[in-house]
Amino acid sequence: MAGPETWRSLLFVPAHTPKFVAAAPRSGADAVILDLEDSVPADRKSTAREGLAATITSLSGSIDVLVRINAEPDLAVLDLEAAVTPGLRAIVAPKIGTSDALAVLDGLLGRLEASRGLAQGDIGVIGQIEDVEALAALDDICRGPRLIGLSLGPEDFSKSAAMTPTPETLYWPNQQVAFACRRHGLLPYGFPGSIGEFSDLDAFGRNAVRGAEMGFVGAFCIHPRQVECLNAAFSPSAAAIEDARRIVEALASAEAAGQGAARLDGRMIDAPVAARARALLNKAIHLHGPDALDEIDAPSDRGDSK
Repeated sequence: MAGPETWRSLLFVPAHTPKFVAAAPRSGADAVILDLEDSVPADRKSTAREGLAATITSLSGSIDVLVRINAEPDLAVLDLEAAVTPGLRAIVAPKIGTSDALAVLDGLLGRLEASRGLAQGDIGVIGQIEDVEALAALDDICRGPRLIGLSLGPEDFSKSAAMTPTPETLYWPNQQVAFACRRHGLLPYGFPGSIGEFSDLDAFGRNAVRGAEMGFVGAFCIHPRQVECLNAAFSPSAAAIEDARRIVEALASAEAAGQGAARLDGRMIDAPVAARARALLNKAIHLHGPDALDEIDAPSDRGDSK
């Protein structure tokens, strides 16, 4: 439970279903999203809010806890009143279309934090991009307060765009979300595909790997069977870590000899290639701690994985 940059798998769980909530820490997911929105029928919304604070407190000792609220303002207020409590790491905010919506959310969260003795600003927000109009406003959205990351909602976005949610159609909008996050120092979550498909785990895993290649740090999922796929896709493999180590060492040796580039396994290694390698090593440390790389003496300038 180190932080949002380590959330490879974020498992949606309907907040009104106790058996699913209780099983979440055993799923292997890095974080659980207690859902008050799509997976909860309208006549069960109030039930989902009952005991939510106690549930967050109970779960937070073993897994990072987020809550997805409803987009409708009246419901969102009720959701936040039920959710803001010690142990809540972030709010997942659906259907975000402007930074103004995030400013309203920030104000509501700030008042609840103050009234409940919580540190101001500690609860972050992950926004869901679910409309073609929101895609055109990404830079504005990324300037909103409390935002730690964005994720494309594939089903709602595809409905808005009148398209079928396939890896091919979802590639471009997902890449735009990832690019916007990188422009503004935020964390992109996602992959080009539907999170609703959990029967074909091979296909799901391939889409997750593509998401990692596109620069995403993790993704949402709706079934425990998907968790292992996400954790594997968004974790540097042992081979990738070793290759990154060799890249960093090769360039360091070249620079010590007064050269700006090195040759390694038929590849030219220059500053951008080494920077990607350092970022991969840094991610492994974020995920597994400073001993994860067998005491690698990584360069001091490798920077943040974001």
